[in-house]
Amino acid sequence: MKKTLHKGQVNSAVFLKPELTKEQIKIVSMIQKATPVEQLKADFPHKQVFIYQNSIYDLTGYKHPGGSIFFTNHLWQEVSRYVQGMHEDELTNSGKHAHSPDAYNVLDNHFIGTVLPPLASEVEDTNPLVEKTSETTVQANCNFSVGFKSDVSQNLVILRLQNAIFKQRLNLRGVKWFGRHYYLGVPPEDNFKPYTQLVSLSNECNEFREGLIRLFEMREDSNVRREAASDRLQLPSFTNELTFAIKPYRLRPHAVSVNLTRVSESSNISLKGPFGQGLGLTNDFNGRSVIITLGTGILPFLDLFDFLLKKAIYQVFKNEGLEELCQIVSPQQDYDQIMKNASFEFYGSFNHSKDFIGADWISKLESISKRFNLGIFSAQVSIETSIEGPTQKFETIKGKKIDAKFLNEKIFLAKQKLQDLKLKPEVSAAKELSKKAPNVNLETLRFSRDVDRIYLCGPSQFLASTSDTLVKMGFAKGRIYFV
Repeated sequence: MKKTLHKGQVNSAVFLKPELTKEQIKIVSMIQKATPVEQLKADFPHKQVFIYQNSIYDLTGYKHPGGSIFFTNHLWQEVSRYVQGMHEDELTNSGKHAHSPDAYNVLDNHFIGTVLPPLASEVEDTNPLVEKTSETTVQANCNFSVGFKSDVSQNLVILRLQNAIFKQRLNLRGVKWFGRHYYLGVPPEDNFKPYTQLVSLSNECNEFREGLIRLFEMREDSNVRREAASDRLQLPSFTNELTFAIKPYRLRPHAVSVNLTRVSESSNISLKGPFGQGLGLTNDFNGRSVIITLGTGILPFLDLFDFLLKKAIYQVFKNEGLEELCQIVSPQQDYDQIMKNASFEFYGSFNHSKDFIGADWISKLESISKRFNLGIFSAQVSIETSIEGPTQKFETIKGKKIDAKFLNEKIFLAKQKLQDLKLKPEVSAAKELSKKAPNVNLETLRFSRDVDRIYLCGPSQFLASTSDTLVKMGFAKGRIYFV
């Protein structure tokens, strides 16, 4: 039965439309497994498939009134930010455009399924929101109250939201859930803006992470190990709060972001979600990713960085024979095998040190990765106004500018380094590198692998200019991920 779509709503009542072709069934299945965009494009070069919030639409054969360029630029991607007119198309600078009800009817007629896996156990590891009584995974579309508000800086406010019906899972396994978002608004207005879930910034996760770092630093003390092994350091399974970080965009006095930062504790906030595929990562992803952000653009990656910190600590524990401590890293999972050979390089630019959320523990992640030659994470940052603290532990971007010269040096000169050493691009394991280039510092070769994907997150102008530079330098559009 046809179900009319409205602004900000999706038809997610069913997992699969009954009259699908075999090809469409395969497409839905592959999207539910978080198959990379580049593979979907290669396997179905003639298809025009898009994701809106949690729904999948096959628009093959439909001609976009604004031209085919938008379809070409955003095939297989989550497009709610464009459909609802929140962002311009970064690759064309075509301006923002909020679509009419007719556009939502078109989507409704081309619906083929949802991004949510059909098995409940798989859904649990993609969605942190659960109903308290049944502990089943759900989606919300209701008001939450502000339980806590903190002004981190002039440009950032932390909100912790509560609702008597819901709680948030903290023990999600795997990586599919990183970067998913909710829509937040201030009632009675019907305007919403997407904000990334920040599971890693919950009070419970903050306390556990601090304890885990202390344990790591004191791991040689047998008394500390015994105390930790006696279950005194535990990550709770749930929290009653959902944490969000809000930056006010003051160009418009009544913008959603501005209204959200003006609320007081106990105020109501409308919440829908979670939606989307987030960062599009899978447990078997083994590629090289570059993350480039401006200001609060770092936020969608904090849950990923939290995971990488746990992975790094777990690997050191295991390499040093501290198996009893491996069991403490929560949630308990095989950190060795998840994204086994993946590497992430982070380049962030901030106006002020206070805007660099997570700097203290992200610096610890980079330090561990570098000190123990794990090769999973590196970072360079540019900070306009820096105060004494953890942000000063990071390598500084020369010239404090992420421009074409910087991108070329960090991303594209790697192949030449390999050719000089007569190494193949696919070589990444430390053992192979040390055999063929024993006198070369492995850390200098952290850029030796071809870039599989580049994540960009920040203001529209930053996204447009950076992506334009990357495309002109020969980087494939399909490997650029706008978050």
